[in-house]
Amino acid sequence: MREVALFLFFLATLPLQANEWKDLAAYQHAKKSTLLHFVHSQLDLSETTNSLPSILEEKVECVQVDLDQDVKSEDFLQSHLAQWELAQCPAFVLLNEKKELVKTFTYIPRDTVQFADDIVFALAQFRDLSSLRGKICNKEAVGIEVMQALSLAQDLCREDLLAEIVKSGVALVEEESALVECYRIAERFHEEELVREIQEIVGKRGSAEIAAKLALIRYQALSQRFPHSFKALQPLKEFLEQFQEHKSSVVWQVEMVLAQHYTERVQWEEAYDLALQAVRRAPVEKQGDILHTLDYMKGLKELAQK
Repeated sequence: MREVALFLFFLATLPLQANEWKDLAAYQHAKKSTLLHFVHSQLDLSETTNSLPSILEEKVECVQVDLDQDVKSEDFLQSHLAQWELAQCPAFVLLNEKKELVKTFTYIPRDTVQFADDIVFALAQFRDLSSLRGKICNKEAVGIEVMQALSLAQDLCREDLLAEIVKSGVALVEEESALVECYRIAERFHEEELVREIQEIVGKRGSAEIAAKLALIRYQALSQRFPHSFKALQPLKEFLEQFQEHKSSVVWQVEMVLAQHYTERVQWEEAYDLALQAVRRAPVEKQGDILHTLDYMKGLKELAQK
């Protein structure tokens, strides 16, 4: 099937020439992929941008749209501007033949041929991504394909698809590093139900190493969301309660993170006790640094008691 794409290009009306940017009517009737270029009225196109239609030829319908005038009269554009998140103008929005968002591009003067190649490559990536999303949704994919889908979504700057892919595909993921990445995305988008689902998957494995990574990710996420609350400490405390007697090398690292947190909040006694536990667990090559930290904490503790 011939690759088609719709790329809307919002800009001021310019004199028509062969293979030039078409007006909004061309977008409304286009049956192939389209490149939209958004600009404000009276903004001239650079020579580089002007030559895009002739390079892309029949691969992509190149349409120019005046952000000040055309958008007001086009319901489809108005309803999708928020989703496209145009950070600045001029900008490009690439749509496939189904009018699905492929990728948005910030306008940067660049080599025209390379830019045209980027557009065609983005269409190919989106086609691959759509195929993988279908397999993931039907539970026909394997873990590596879930990660490939996440990678493609990130390449296309489609942040809006990341959580959806993880929701549909996390049960298919087995590799620990992949589970950690899925968890990171769930925390990033505040998907609490998804966070709990991944925690349950990890909990069944009984791995202190991966449980520690999840606890630290959640601690960092909660610290940003609740900077003045003790809520952020809960995942670290729960990890230590579960793995307190575990011989894993990661336990002392979590203890030191928690000790550092207490130090920053001038809770010297709690910080000192945790660092003392950590030095007993830590490998020999790390004990010197922790002992130095202990001396520092002891000094601050004694100073605070005076």
